Amino acid sequence: MGTVEVLTFPSRADAKVASEARQELQGLIDEGRVRLVFDLSGVGFVDSSGLSVLVTALKKTRSAGGDVALVGLTDPVRSLIELTRLQSAFAMFDDVATAAAELAKS
Repeated sequence: MGTVEVLTFPSRADAKVASEARQELQGLIDEGRVRLVFDLSGVGFVDSSGLSVLVTALKKTRSAGGDVALVGLTDPVRSLIELTRLQSAFAMFDDVATAAAELAKS
């Protein structure tokens, strides 16, 4: 059973936050913290840079034996995930506790 990190995005997941988010993610992965829950409940907008952060996190954590879960998808975020057909790639949950419990099992 592993430690699960919960990360919260700001209201806009765009190019302004993507660079800093990538650095933070790389630091976590370098430390072996590869079970990540992204709480997106406050996010109203995601652009390609924000989406790229999520996909990169998914690839890197899985390569390191971890995984990513998404929580609290707002309608605009859910629409983007479905439009890009990523709903089959990401585990999605309604709340952080359930997502963390599932990731901790792996």
